[in-house]
Amino acid sequence: MGSISRWVINLIVIYGIVVGIALMARRALIYPFDATAAWTGDLPGVLIRELQRPDGSILVVWAAEPEPKMPVIFYFMGNVGNLEYFDPRLRELREFGYGIVAMAYRGGGGTDGRPSEIALKEDAAYLWRNVEGVLRIRPPEDQRIIYGTSLGTGIAAELAVQTKPAGVILEAPFTRLCEVVQHQTKIVPACRLMWDEFYPIVDQVIDIRAPILVLHGTEDTTIPVEMGKAVAERGDQVTLKLYPGGHHNDLRHFGAGRDIHAFVQTVLEPN
Repeated sequence: MGSISRWVINLIVIYGIVVGIALMARRALIYPFDATAAWTGDLPGVLIRELQRPDGSILVVWAAEPEPKMPVIFYFMGNVGNLEYFDPRLRELREFGYGIVAMAYRGGGGTDGRPSEIALKEDAAYLWRNVEGVLRIRPPEDQRIIYGTSLGTGIAAELAVQTKPAGVILEAPFTRLCEVVQHQTKIVPACRLMWDEFYPIVDQVIDIRAPILVLHGTEDTTIPVEMGKAVAERGDQVTLKLYPGGHHNDLRHFGAGRDIHAFVQTVLEPN
């Protein structure tokens, strides 16, 4: 009996250590950005712009002017690498003639600052309000599309609740961030540890008053497709596109670009 008690105590201690490490490392796990400065390369028409925040710090933005009568896409990347990693998505959007506004995240892509849910969402709202600081035009809200990928869907959902875009695109959305971590780690009580990094998309999507396109691969092992379905079920005016065989970062190979273009053209038709 004594040996069993010791075994249980040791197990509890080990579990406590694992949880403690997860608690201390959670920010690094959520925001594993590449701190290297990102360069636009040969992305057509995309320039690196700087927008000064009220505190004097700099928000770095990749920006491209739209073709005539085309909307501006406010793009929010996932949590891997920096904006260079998302070159294929941005390139495809540019090929359609869309304007691009894509912000670098604090602590990534050669930018200073400490990332957090509050900080990134504040940056997104600030960029929305001051977009003429990085473009030559100030597009009306009904000529703006909000597009988020993975972690960026949490930023996109918040911004869409606060504003009136023509449409919203959520690629590989999750329900709540802690539920993604719970899915990946299994044993860590993520939803009790991540009280300040929540990103509650499934609770916010019901308040978005614009058409929504949800894209998800059926073989996504990072954010399970069930989460994308749950988000789509809670929202209003939602089109759900599932891609059999699609994973987390390859939906463009399954025709997602065509679906995005068709969606954008549809939501802009009345204009």
